[in-house]
Amino acid sequence: FDAATRPRLTRVTFVDTAWSARETADYSAAVTVGYDPADSERRLYVLSWFRQRVDEADLPAALAVHLLAVRPHLVGVERAAYRQAATAELVRALSTRLVGHLAAAVVGVGVATDKVTRARVPAAHAEAGLLYVDTAHPLWPVAQSELLGFPLGRFDDLVDALSGAAALA
Repeated sequence: FDAATRPRLTRVTFVDTAWSARETADYSAAVTVGYDPADSERRLYVLSWFRQRVDEADLPAALAVHLLAVRPHLVGVERAAYRQAATAELVRALSTRLVGHLAAAVVGVGVATDKVTRARVPAAHAEAGLLYVDTAHPLWPVAQSELLGFPLGRFDDLVDALSGAAALA
């Protein structure tokens, strides 16, 4: 997309947490998408990917660095059923770290459907030609592999984060 489009975009980031730095763990992932509120077709622009194995104690700092770089207007953190207290603490810690640096709401977001159902939102946008991705982004090859391998691939963290960001948008 062209440089004139970017300033008009409302940016939302969705975070899918894994809570572990172990080599065998899933990744914590975040995807930032932008949309132009005046666009009746509701095109989505993937602006940034984040994928890192990071433990619970270091997650707020790692995400804050990323969020300050991509500057979203809204941050949604997946509220996993089994980690609700940890998610609430992450939302609080991120909000605290961002105060005075980024005017973005950070909220916990519950998910009510399975991963495959949630992935249909960005998939439908892509099939309609309404999802744009920067293929020069350093994480694009990893994201592309996850997207094409879903739901049978080893990892689906970026798929989950993209699904959440598309739903927020």
